Amino acid sequence: MMKLKTTLLATIASVSASHAALVSVNLTNTNGPRQIQSGESTGVISTTDWANVSSSTTNISGSGVDATLAGTISASNTLRDGAPADGTDGFLALFEGGLKDSTAGSATDTSITLSNLSALLAAEGHTSYRIIAYYKSAVNVTTADSFQLQLDSNSPIVINTPDNSNISASDSFVEFDSAENNWMEFTNLTSDTATIAVNRISRDGVLVGLQLETVPEPSSTALLGLGGLALIMRRRK
Repeated sequence: MMKLKTTLLATIASVSASHAALVSVNLTNTNGPRQIQSGESTGVISTTDWANVSSSTTNISGSGVDATLAGTISASNTLRDGAPADGTDGFLALFEGGLKDSTAGSATDTSITLSNLSALLAAEGHTSYRIIAYYKSAVNVTTADSFQLQLDSNSPIVINTPDNSNISASDSFVEFDSAENNWMEFTNLTSDTATIAVNRISRDGVLVGLQLETVPEPSSTALLGLGGLALIMRRRK
C-alpha cells in the first residue's frame, strides 16, 4: 500500500508539473553583462529556457507573452563578483545588470509589464499564475540602504538588503525576508497584464529578471490523481 501511495504521489507531481507553462526573462544588456547561455540552468524554478531581454519584446520564447519595458537596462556588470570579467554560469549571468532605478519617489518610471497573460492561461487551461522576481541592490550597500518592488497598484514592498558584496559563485537564491535575499514571489495572479516596478529609496534597485508560471487548479490536480490511481489499480489486478 505504501508503495502504491508513493507511486501515486509521484504520478500526480510529474503530471501536474508538466502542465505548467513557464516564461523566464533575464533582463540584461548586450553592451556589458554576460547573457545566460544556451544550456545553462538557473532560477528558483530551474530551467534552461531563459529569454535574454534588453528591450520591449513580443512573444517571449514562443509563449505569446509580450514584455514592455519602461526605463533602460543597465549596461553595468558590477552586480557580481569579479567584474569586469565574465561570469561562469547561469546564476551569475542572471544577476549581471538589469532594469535599474536611480530616481527616488516614482515606481512607474522603471518597470516591466507582461501582457497577453489571459491567452496563456486559456491555452493551458489554468486560471492563475505566479511571478518570481529576482533583484539586487547596487554594490557597496549597507544595512540602511533599501529600495522597493511593486506589483501593479499594490502597496510597494520595501527591500532592505544587508549584503554589501557583489554576487559571487558561492551565493545562492535567498527568499525575501531572509538575510541577503534576492528574490520574492507574487501568487494567485489572474489579470491579463502584470507590472513589476522597481523604485530607489536610499540605494539604486535593480530588477534582474523574473519567472512567470501558470498554476494548475487543485481540482484538476485531484482529477489527474484519481485517474492515475485508477490506472495503477487496474494494472495491479
